[in-house]
Amino acid sequence: MSLDNVEEVIAAVHHAAAAGGDLGHLGKILPLLLQLREGSTALGSSLSAGSMTTTMSRVLGSLIDPMADRPVVKVRDNVRSACQNMARLRNAVCVEDSEGFLQGILTPNDVLKKVVSQGLNPDLTAVTTVMTVNPDTATRETTFKDALHMMHDNRYLHVPVVAYVPGILSGAQRRALACIDVVEIICAAF
Repeated sequence: MSLDNVEEVIAAVHHAAAAGGDLGHLGKILPLLLQLREGSTALGSSLSAGSMTTTMSRVLGSLIDPMADRPVVKVRDNVRSACQNMARLRNAVCVEDSEGFLQGILTPNDVLKKVVSQGLNPDLTAVTTVMTVNPDTATRETTFKDALHMMHDNRYLHVPVVAYVPGILSGAQRRALACIDVVEIICAAF
């Protein structure tokens, strides 16, 4: 992340706070951004090797509430219903088929670039036409460091956490457990 981007994010967080907006995860990451801007070595020590080599399984309990709705929509759903789920869950959603296997992911970026900017009707647009197909995924064994590298290197902010279910004919299929964003990973590492 360049210093210009850090300044933009800090300014956006301060603007949202001044407007009385809900900061959500951004409020938790603001101190890290301020340290980064000041060139503090505290950020490096905060992201210690121990916390960054921790696997997802350690924190999945805090990220996945078994009583809560999973961030999942079906392939037959339209964009409006998917966006309603995204707003309610405050997260991107995984798209699964009728058997419950991951087919893609729908993120706010997908909606902005492929629906809103193209003037598509969200009631008539199927999630399958605008979702990211075959997204990279993390598993319970993925480390925070590996997840962050994957997200940084490929320039995305959300990654599905999946469990592999053995298949008889088609090999292992991916079942979505959660959809986590980069801020959740960073906050969970501390």
